[in-house]
Amino acid sequence: MAARAEDYRWSSAAAHCGLHLDPLINPDSPRQQQLATVANWSNWLAQVDDAHALNTLRLHANKGLPCGDERFVVKLSGMAGRSLEPKPRGRPRMQMEEKG
Repeated sequence: MAARAEDYRWSSAAAHCGLHLDPLINPDSPRQQQLATVANWSNWLAQVDDAHALNTLRLHANKGLPCGDERFVVKLSGMAGRSLEPKPRGRPRMQMEEKG
């Protein structure tokens, strides 16, 4: 793709780094105001990702699970109306009734 995010043709990174204007970016939108808290976009984008955090994020994304602390996952589970906790792999085991 590109060595630097701001060099990738289809990325908004160059606009955020102040390298050119992007007509698709509205500086007055609430999302853009949140992103404005990043002081130096080039430095922020060049940071090396934490390998453990990246692996955790990939694992959760591949399983279709939310990635966050227990409180966050419980809150999302309540909103979804179902458990979003990881489940054991495979088919659930049958419970054998004891004969008496």
